[in-house]
Amino acid sequence: MIQLRNNKKLLMIDGFTYHKNGAKRRNGVRWCCSSKMRGCPAAIVLNEELGTILLAGGKHDHEPPKYYKENQYYIKYDEAPRRSKFDSDTSL
Repeated sequence: MIQLRNNKKLLMIDGFTYHKNGAKRRNGVRWCCSSKMRGCPAAIVLNEELGTILLAGGKHDHEPPKYYKENQYYIKYDEAPRRSKFDSDTSL
């Protein structure tokens, strides 16, 4: 389980992240790939009490997202603050 800056928690397995769908399935809870909105069909059913995967379905159609850790939070590389053209180090 990883925690993001917005205090949301994601499940990370083999570098792929999943968000909790909340639907009860076979003594567990469904977790969908975090890229579901982009069409990824991967999902798992997790028994949260035992911490075991009961079912896994679909195959990821993308590479795992890249995160770095800052203090206790995980930050996705594409969400890192970007420099603007006004942050240039060049002198006039």
